[in-house]
Amino acid sequence: MSDKVVLDHTIVSVNDVHETIEFWSKVLGFKGEGEAGPFTVLRISAELTFQMAP
Repeated sequence: MSDKVVLDHTIVSVNDVHETIEFWSKVLGFKGEGEAGPFTVLRISAELTFQMAP
């Protein structure tokens, strides 16, 4: 068992999902990964995603 704790995702509440994805992708270089259930997924790093919820 590893002692390393890794955050793999977090849910982020936003006013406009598509505008938020566009901004973070364009300005910060993060990658949109489409939808997963009620969330729109944004890849932050190999280990971390933000799941956007309106």
